[in-house]
Amino acid sequence: MTIGYLAAGKCWSTSTDAVDAYYSHLDLHIFMSGSNFVKSQYLKDSAVWKMYNWATPALGTWGTPAISIAPTNVYGSCTLEESTTGWNGTYDYAAAAAAWSFAFTIVLGTWMLAKNFGIIINAIRRW
Repeated sequence: MTIGYLAAGKCWSTSTDAVDAYYSHLDLHIFMSGSNFVKSQYLKDSAVWKMYNWATPALGTWGTPAISIAPTNVYGSCTLEESTTGWNGTYDYAAAAAAWSFAFTIVLGTWMLAKNFGIIINAIRRW
């Protein structure tokens, strides 16, 4: 069993691949911080992921970014064998409801049959 790294909904064989997958899926964010607009984006520079933050009091004139190294810790783990089974991470609620309803109906029907079994036997005797 080979342990992998979980990122962006998939199991990766190395932590570097997992970090690349995580940061490459993040979009550009623009938000307000106090009276400034802030534009934040993760970019890979010389094999190192960095977070760039630009701040401006008015949209359209972005200054020099504040650059910091992005964290590269990968906390999720998975097994590579399980990730190749074809489960894509989605859950079919309709199929689950149908299976649960079928099982519940069988249990309820069996209970009703057992509860009224004496009545059924007496009806057969009289017939």
